[in-house]
Amino acid sequence: MIFNRPPRIQTRLPDDLVEIPGPPTPPPDPGSMNWLTLLLPLAAVIITVVIMAFLSGQNSSMLSYLIFMPLMLVTYIVSGVTYWLAKRNYKTQVEKAHFDYGTALKKSEEGLVALQKRQHRLLMDLNPDLTDCLQRAQQQDTRLGERRPEDDDFLSLRLGTGTVAASIDIKVPERNTRHVEFEKEFNFADRLLEAYSKVKDSPITTRLTRS
Repeated sequence: MIFNRPPRIQTRLPDDLVEIPGPPTPPPDPGSMNWLTLLLPLAAVIITVVIMAFLSGQNSSMLSYLIFMPLMLVTYIVSGVTYWLAKRNYKTQVEKAHFDYGTALKKSEEGLVALQKRQHRLLMDLNPDLTDCLQRAQQQDTRLGERRPEDDDFLSLRLGTGTVAASIDIKVPERNTRHVEFEKEFNFADRLLEAYSKVKDSPITTRLTRS
């Protein structure tokens, strides 16, 4: 009887390098306004207007000075409105940056989930449990005796299941590049690294050959 063993077609475990994206550059903060520098001069202008209006009834020459008072008032009002608009625009940009970065992290997580499931599925197929082994033998599966001495898993014995290291590499943003504004997102990125750098409920194996 001639035994012809077909060539082994083995799918390799995923070895992707997954880089968790970094956050966008935060918009410039307009800072906080010292309202005293705005309100005190404004109050002084208002008081001056009131005094000059009161005195103008006795001296008509003071009316000419009142013409410039509205311009001074407008200057301070414009300064306050400009700061308020800049602060509102900054808040809008920050909210958009958080949303965009959060969306990018969710997309990275979806990719990591797919890679983790793929590795788990391949490990279970390469190292089946006893029930699957008996079933393959009864069905005379073509994969029986497919491992050759040159294979990495030759004489590899399954001991049970547990947590194994992920076959992929995950890279998170460096600590020195992290902005305080995105601390929540960075914590989420660190959790992604911790969760997907290992694969649970996977076959634990040992080799019977000498190293």
